Amino acid sequence: MHVRSIRSTLALTFVLPGAVSIVATQDRPASSAARSFELERLDGAVYHLLDARADELPRRGAALLVVLPGGDGGWQDPRSFLPFVEEGIHAQAVPADTVTVLGVARRWHPDQEIVWPLSKDQAEGATWTALDYLDAVIADVGRRTRMDRRRVRVLAWSSSGPLAYAALLRSRSPVTGAYIAMSVYREDEAARRFARGRRVVLDQSPEDRVTPFRFARQACEELSDAGAEVWLRAYRGGHGWHDSPLSRIAAGLRWLDGDEAAPAPQLELDAAQPVEGSNLLRNGSFEDGTDGWVVSNNSGRLTAVIDDDNAVDGSRSLALRKTGGMPLDLLRQDVDLRGAERVRVSCWTSSQAAGNAFVKFFAYDENDRPVHEDVDVVQLRGDRAGTVDAKSWELQGKAVRGTLMIVMVMGGEVHVDDVRVVVERR
Repeated sequence: MHVRSIRSTLALTFVLPGAVSIVATQDRPASSAARSFELERLDGAVYHLLDARADELPRRGAALLVVLPGGDGGWQDPRSFLPFVEEGIHAQAVPADTVTVLGVARRWHPDQEIVWPLSKDQAEGATWTALDYLDAVIADVGRRTRMDRRRVRVLAWSSSGPLAYAALLRSRSPVTGAYIAMSVYREDEAARRFARGRRVVLDQSPEDRVTPFRFARQACEELSDAGAEVWLRAYRGGHGWHDSPLSRIAAGLRWLDGDEAAPAPQLELDAAQPVEGSNLLRNGSFEDGTDGWVVSNNSGRLTAVIDDDNAVDGSRSLALRKTGGMPLDLLRQDVDLRGAERVRVSCWTSSQAAGNAFVKFFAYDENDRPVHEDVDVVQLRGDRAGTVDAKSWELQGKAVRGTLMIVMVMGGEVHVDDVRVVVERR
């Protein structure tokens, strides 16, 4: 069974020490299926369109998801978020009958602070607003494809969050639902009167120190009281797309498409402590392919293949094959370490002509500072027969989260199986 190569499913930075988070990146699919369009009446503003994956559309037409990127919104490179959107959100999270659009923010002035200005006075030299742009994009897509006007959603995070709120909470808005992650929320009593009947997913980490969780809690309370259906979800890892984000996005978009009432708001993370002796990793033996793992194919030359013939735990293992050198590629999974005094990481690996590869484990405290400096479980070079390697670290209750990484720096082939992160007794 082959798992298709994921080309920058998540655009990641790799910082040692430090956190892994999504940022704009120059890496992109070599053969992107996105089509780019200019909006002539908005001075050539651009957007990128990905056609629905379904062979046939519903009678009412395709759903539309407009992704409004956070960060710099695409200022530096209008296609910088395309790998994340095309190979991640569009390929793995949206319903098959959905047309996905990646929006691009306009930088009006070198000293501009607000990425998506809601009024012209928020950006020197602006001749139109972010709302003007969003409405123009939706109208232009509607002229190019048969679109179900009842299923027009926006997905926004961080710097684009205020735009998503403003787009949804206004009279006769073309936007019918929103997925808003890691955003501030500005109280606006006048706008709340347009909340009735709107559907909103709020995705926020209680560990976020950039946009604190209180913003999402306040938005949930006020919009729910105003008649909106609001699903507030909590995830681990702080500010950024952490904790298996694509599965969360997929579930959120499915809920936006339905008519179910919102689940009870998740106001805090589960307080359960790590279970001693159990594997904290999900799918550490790759029996379910790469489910549970974030795959970052920064080089575009990494292939993740599930091997049904060579396994030491279960019936499958993971084979990573790469040609050439840098940039490095990796698989990553985060685990909750709160309350853990000691942790043991083990894995079975083999290699053939490996230039340089690692299995690494990082532990971080509540301020995202590393708890230990030695992060290598095993380094792989050349040919190596299948071997189990293990290493333990004293955490003394200081760690709140850990990150297991399988890293391919250079080319070659590496097989991995039975990866475990286990809380131990001293």
